[in-house]
Amino acid sequence: MIRALLRSTNALSRPYLFSSQRLLSSIDLKTDARARTFFDHVLTQLVAAQAGNLSVPSEQISYWQRIVTLSRQLDEAGEQERELQTLSKENDDAEFRQLAEKDLAACKSDIETLEARLAEAIVVPDENDFLSKCQLEVTCGSGGQESMLFANEIFTLYDSYARFRGWSFGIMQYDTSDMGGLRYGLAAVEGPGAYRALKFEAGVHRVQRVPVTDKSRVHTSTISVAVLPEPEHPEVVLKRSDLTVETMRASGPGGQFVNTTSSAARVTHLPSGVAIHCMESRNQHENVEKAIRRISAILLQRQIDSVHDKVTTARKLQVGTKGRSEKVRTYTYKDDRITDHRIRQSFNRIAEVLQGTEAFDEIVQVRENNCVFVLQTAVGPFSPPFQVAVTL
Repeated sequence: MIRALLRSTNALSRPYLFSSQRLLSSIDLKTDARARTFFDHVLTQLVAAQAGNLSVPSEQISYWQRIVTLSRQLDEAGEQERELQTLSKENDDAEFRQLAEKDLAACKSDIETLEARLAEAIVVPDENDFLSKCQLEVTCGSGGQESMLFANEIFTLYDSYARFRGWSFGIMQYDTSDMGGLRYGLAAVEGPGAYRALKFEAGVHRVQRVPVTDKSRVHTSTISVAVLPEPEHPEVVLKRSDLTVETMRASGPGGQFVNTTSSAARVTHLPSGVAIHCMESRNQHENVEKAIRRISAILLQRQIDSVHDKVTTARKLQVGTKGRSEKVRTYTYKDDRITDHRIRQSFNRIAEVLQGTEAFDEIVQVRENNCVFVLQTAVGPFSPPFQVAVTL
């Protein structure tokens, strides 16, 4: 084929993860002056970082590298398109022109694919997506003991998924019921891409099944999930001078030790009034640090909320009232079906999904990659120029 006479573009035909993503853009990434300015800026930043003249997280460097690679591939494909157009117009041989036009159509298809991949690479849904730490909480809702049992299953699911992804999953609070259910669970998750992957789990999860507590009929129960980004350096979010620390004796199981030492701690952030009580560890210092981490995550989320003109905390926005009518995902055991209501898509194999491995990862990836992105046009000097609007 005529394309073989030109530069090889095998890389353009490779399948890619985001092939089904809808990208809405009015920008021609091949020719738009603002886009070209951005690509030049990214290349400059990347070269500076690789030379050690710019200190940025490794995730930021990977972000720049992907954009530079794809923009170069798009430039090469655009040049090939122009060469094929010239061959098609200037050659008098009908068969040759037919071959050139066929290759030109294939080249244009590859360009569309590259533009979609490049647009996806440019868009950063959340500036906190680069954070490797987040705090995940699971709370029982409507449904009594059945809700607590389901909450425990989902909390265990996230623990397993963290191991599957190679993340750490540190339990900060775990309040169980007599039947083995979970009233409230809080964990600190840390690893590359942890917040970006888990943030879409936030909301009300509903389960419809015959519970072990009442086998006479199908019950509907709910739990709520909240995911808060945790800053890499809590001191950036809050000042130690704004905190008060109270120590007290812990209560509950754990032997005489917890009742005779002042290991529990309550930390209060005076400007906001946020107070966290922690007694998970026998070490007072560890409890204080855990409480500070929790407060810093809450305050960071409040800062994010204020940017988006939200007036309540992210936790309230995420978990709602925990009523049965509110839902982001429903687990219907009778039909072995999981429905994600925000992307209007269903999945099967509930038992496999709850194992927290490949089946659940498939849902996470689909949820992450099916947001509707809107590219905008303002180029910032040190940040991605295309801000994102996510339609849930």
